[in-house]
Amino acid sequence: MDGRSEIDLSSVMTSTLTLWLGVAIVLAAFVFAGVAYWQDWKVRHGGRRTKKQTDGAPLPLTPLEMAVLRAHAKQVPRRDQAALNEQIDVIAVRSRENTGAGFFSYFVFKVQPLHKVKTDTKKCHVTATINRISDALGFILWMKDGYVDCLEGYTLSMEHTADLDLAAVEFELTSAPPLSR
Repeated sequence: MDGRSEIDLSSVMTSTLTLWLGVAIVLAAFVFAGVAYWQDWKVRHGGRRTKKQTDGAPLPLTPLEMAVLRAHAKQVPRRDQAALNEQIDVIAVRSRENTGAGFFSYFVFKVQPLHKVKTDTKKCHVTATINRISDALGFILWMKDGYVDCLEGYTLSMEHTADLDLAAVEFELTSAPPLSR
């Protein structure tokens, strides 16, 4: 081999190594930026998710949960209003989870209700004004086989729910008109 082909191979290997080193540095920068962002987010949003589970004994509904459930009942067609109100009257909270971006309340029946709800309650529209923030939270009532399963509260114009005490919060609800009868 002549000296020229050895030099070309050496320069190619050097430039390839430099390219891979540059890619590794860029990837490391993205990883460090992601970790820094996550740590900052945790500090601003109150840390980790909190879940309050009962130790066998169900918890009573908070005034907010009860009001939101009743607002959903007002929006379903008449044929399902009685069934949903019957279910609301006999539920308790199995567990609550505050995710920082909202909350989930999971329900259990104290007594099995007789009637199922046939309407899709996800079509209902209920929002809450909290701490003078209009439309701070929105709500979805999740059903399972025609029975109340979970209430989801999610942030709309509220920044986070990490420090929100669901049992003591003052609120005002806004609801859409009833779904078609």
